[in-house]
Amino acid sequence: MIDRLNQWWTNSSFRDRVVKQINHLSIGQKIAIGYGFSLGVAICGSLAGLFIGEYYQHRANEELAIASRQQLLLKDQENAILAIRLHPQRLIGILGDTIWFSYEADKFIADINRVEKANQAFEQFLQNYACASDVDLPKLQDTLARYRQVTQQYKALILKLWQQLDPPSLTANQIAPARQTIINTLTSQEATKIEIEFDRLLENLVWIEEVIDNQYHRAEHERIQAEYLRRWIIVVSIASSLLLSSLLVFLTSSAIARPLQSLEQVATQITQQSNFNLRCQVTTQDEVATVAQAFNQLVERISIYTQELEQARVAADEANQAKSEFLANMSHELRTPLNGILGYTQIMERTQDLNTQRHGIEIIEQCGTHLLNLINDILDLAKIEARKLDLIPQEFHLPAFLSGIAEMSRVRADKKGIQFQYSEHPGLPKAVMADDKRLRQVLLNLLGNAIKFTHQGRTILQVYPLEDLPTTTEKNLWLRFSIQDTGVGMSLEQVQKIFLPFEQVGSKSQQAQGTGLGLAISQQIVRLMGSEIQVTSILSQGSQFWFDLELPRAESWGTVIHQEQNEIVGYVGHRRKVLIVDDKEVNRQMLREMLRSLGFDCCEASNGEMGLAQAQIFHPDLIITDLVMPILDGFEMTRRLRTQPQFEGLTVIASSASVLSQDQVASLEAGCDDFLSKPIDFQQLFSLLKKYLYLDWETRSLVPSNPAVEPINLPKSQEIPPLESLEKIIEVAKIGDIEAIEIEVKAIQKNNIGYHGFCQQIMQKLDEFDDQGIIQLINGYTKG
Repeated sequence: MIDRLNQWWTNSSFRDRVVKQINHLSIGQKIAIGYGFSLGVAICGSLAGLFIGEYYQHRANEELAIASRQQLLLKDQENAILAIRLHPQRLIGILGDTIWFSYEADKFIADINRVEKANQAFEQFLQNYACASDVDLPKLQDTLARYRQVTQQYKALILKLWQQLDPPSLTANQIAPARQTIINTLTSQEATKIEIEFDRLLENLVWIEEVIDNQYHRAEHERIQAEYLRRWIIVVSIASSLLLSSLLVFLTSSAIARPLQSLEQVATQITQQSNFNLRCQVTTQDEVATVAQAFNQLVERISIYTQELEQARVAADEANQAKSEFLANMSHELRTPLNGILGYTQIMERTQDLNTQRHGIEIIEQCGTHLLNLINDILDLAKIEARKLDLIPQEFHLPAFLSGIAEMSRVRADKKGIQFQYSEHPGLPKAVMADDKRLRQVLLNLLGNAIKFTHQGRTILQVYPLEDLPTTTEKNLWLRFSIQDTGVGMSLEQVQKIFLPFEQVGSKSQQAQGTGLGLAISQQIVRLMGSEIQVTSILSQGSQFWFDLELPRAESWGTVIHQEQNEIVGYVGHRRKVLIVDDKEVNRQMLREMLRSLGFDCCEASNGEMGLAQAQIFHPDLIITDLVMPILDGFEMTRRLRTQPQFEGLTVIASSASVLSQDQVASLEAGCDDFLSKPIDFQQLFSLLKKYLYLDWETRSLVPSNPAVEPINLPKSQEIPPLESLEKIIEVAKIGDIEAIEIEVKAIQKNNIGYHGFCQQIMQKLDEFDDQGIIQLINGYTKG
């Protein structure tokens, strides 16, 4: 059938006229006509299906409602009759009881009225819907009339029985005869006749109920059929629209497909052969012709852009290679502080008395802090490229700062077997104001490079003031930072490129230990500080890097030192409650031990959901919560807390290892009061606790009190301090407290100038951080 229809359409003159008309139409017009016909058929068919189905479904629903109403009326009629027929049996049990008889009498009259109302409701319903009911109307009306007659007879019989017995006034002796009278009345010929009539009427109601049930099921079936009919009409309309759409597609395809096929062939040849000299022929004036012309122009542009794309690809490959090398070599910047941490850790493992390596803990802490700073520096690389890196100047103790850097570098130099030299210049100020984090980064990078490229000899760190500069004043001074080594050195060409990103010198193995970014970042940081790193180098002999900085002296450093020498041991007032929410047990344990040692009452939760539950039970004064946790994170937990009135004023501090500013902003937007970055700085934590809990800290001094000096009458050349003072120095030397030793020695020297020679020997050992040498020196004096 389909083949015959296709053959007729191919040979038909009507087809030629239709195709000719279609060819004069634009593609948009062809598609619009096809969509219009298809949409019209679909809409008309759908509306027809909806209206026809709605009509039949409405009619079926009406029949269903009528049948359902008839069922309810019939059930009500049956229940009312059964209720009045049970009255005599209930009457036997309440003889002589005035209250119950009054209740039963009222109920009997109500049941009689209920039968009458049910009859009236049924008759009224039949008057309105007689034509829609399948029930034999005359028979139903006769049954209802007989029901009313029999009900009145039954009512008269019961009322006559009441009058005869007068149940409320019966005595105990009269109840038994009265019960017999009731039984005789109920078994009398008149009562039996009424009961038989009730049974017959009930049989009629059962028959009527079957008719009504059949009507109900038929109505339900018709409703389902109406729904099926509506669906089929809609399906047929959609199928018709699809058929019509297929026909229109068939008509327009010949007019559209041929030029498109030609265009596709040319595109395929260009793609396979990469021959951009091919062009598509334009034979029509419709949209396809416009597309062909645009395609030819596109091919022309592609032929021009091909060479540019190839050049861009080469450049992108080079950039990707550089990034790959950067990611592969990133460990260079991270290994510097790790060397200090691991080096002192190994030293402590071999030490019996850890107090002798107390200063090693300080170095480990400095290395760990620097490791965290390096991670931040990696993230700051983008800021350097975008010129958005900001310096944060603050006051810091310059000798301690340089000593920490020297110790970190000394560990690495000792491991490599070369000398590392640093001695504090006597003209250095105690404290200056600068960005110590960035300055440490620059110095450690320069020292790390010097040690890495030095295989024998030494590396020297020098920091000294430039006194002869005119801008040096009481408030500002110029400092020169110089790093010198006896390493491999550099050629002039290498010196010129050394500060460019990703530029490295040395052997391949040495290049693999760095990222090629350290010097570039350092140069940018020093430029932000107002200076520039200078370099001189001789190949195979060594190099020297230096830069000069103008730094303000720190005037309030004494106050800062005094504050740092006080250790927090507790707080004044009632015990405060802190809830710690973190999915990592080690983080919770660290905070719990620290806070409990200060007198806080702590409770823990491993996720936000448990945190909400603990907050309801524990009623904390403050919550410290991680942000990234399973089940429920810190953001959502805080939002839910803020929706509860009892927690509106509760302080919530977010604590996270994330260094992204958007995470910190998101925590504040979620309802947190402040942000505490990880690893947690306890001084920052104490500041937040004081701020939000209004605490007054209890502290104790970390600076040992100076014992009284009792001079010993010895020859001046052999004068040494009192034994009590020497024992004090030995005590603090055993725990590696260099600062406490310096305070004690200066106090001794101030009290007696005769101890100057002894104090100078101790101070020399202090400059070398040689606490063991100090102990040996004092033991030599005491034994002598």
